[in-house]
Amino acid sequence: MKCPKCKSESLSPKQQHGMELDICSGCSGMWLDSHELDALEDKAFKQDDEKGSLMTNVKDTSYPCPKCNVNLQSFRYRFNDLTLEQCSNNHGYWLDEGEDKKVLELMKQRKKDIKRSAKAENSFYSFLSYLMG
Repeated sequence: MKCPKCKSESLSPKQQHGMELDICSGCSGMWLDSHELDALEDKAFKQDDEKGSLMTNVKDTSYPCPKCNVNLQSFRYRFNDLTLEQCSNNHGYWLDEGEDKKVLELMKQRKKDIKRSAKAENSFYSFLSYLMG
């Protein structure tokens, strides 16, 4: 497959994060098939229903999908300060070098935030029960 960013013909399968991903030897970006982004996120946080909205601020780019050549769309990842690209034909996602690690960091933080929120809610309800006596 051809890299959408550096145009090299060097996207090849390599093991990363315990998965076989297509990684560019030129720019170190990676192509994740549609299900692989979820699988990557699951390495840090498996609760799909608590991950939040995947895409906001979707915009067209000039980068071609390595599978079908349609231009990829950029999007803001789960309301965070991270922009990824995806194929509008649902072939997958492009992550620039280091963005895989950022996805994992954001999912780890989301997991902590959910736990903290649940703990705060439980404390609040216990306090209300105490007040109502």
